[in-house]
Amino acid sequence: MSAADVVAWEWDLASGLITWSDNTRTAPGLETPPGTYERFIECILPGDREGVERAIADCLDGLTVVFRCEFRLLHTDGAMGWVET
Repeated sequence: MSAADVVAWEWDLASGLITWSDNTRTAPGLETPPGTYERFIECILPGDREGVERAIADCLDGLTVVFRCEFRLLHTDGAMGWVET
């Protein structure tokens, strides 16, 4: 059994850039964290992308005050892992 890795990120809506916490590079499969929204979405398994994009849109549209969802992330080594954000 292993503990979860906690990674913090911030998305600047004006610039479109995503900034990741320094420990991102030590989290399994996240050696190169996505720096833009488009690249972030590309890292999500195709079957989960629509749900993540819908959760983000609901938050941006004010339909929910908390962004929370679970999805599968395709790691840089080709492995798949679950993410809760």
